[in-house]
Amino acid sequence: MQLARLAGATTIVLSTRQASRRALAEELGATATVDPIAGDIIDTVVGPSGLMPGGVDVVFECAGVRETVEQSMRLARAGGTVVVVGVMPQGMKAEFEPFDLLFRELRVLGSFLNPFTHRRAAELIASGAIEIDKLISRQVALEEAAAVIANPPAPGEVKVLVLPR
Repeated sequence: MQLARLAGATTIVLSTRQASRRALAEELGATATVDPIAGDIIDTVVGPSGLMPGGVDVVFECAGVRETVEQSMRLARAGGTVVVVGVMPQGMKAEFEPFDLLFRELRVLGSFLNPFTHRRAAELIASGAIEIDKLISRQVALEEAAAVIANPPAPGEVKVLVLPR
């Protein structure tokens, strides 16, 4: 969300079920947040009286959940871009209508890892352009990392920082 703002986005809508994450997003500059289980997310965001009637320019799907991947195609405006960042389990399928993809001229991109972004990320953090302190909800020792990765995040947890001690 912070990178989107730095890239020039003027309207940023974040959707998450967790109230604590919605509050954090608003604190860090989201222009709106929505709870996807409070109502029809498509209507809430891109419906005629939604936050962005007609669709959004760019959708970042970050949850890696079948439902949100499928919704992302419906949230993008005609000619818009969908970037799938969330990792779904290998073998899991998501449905979309190829005709809709073609007719609306959506651009769908995958993004996993770019080894050339680490220096830029470190510079953005060091300069203060990106706020990370509020994103770190817990710190653990290196020995605890495997258990943290193997278990679902605790309620309200955003990022866990692993420290070699």
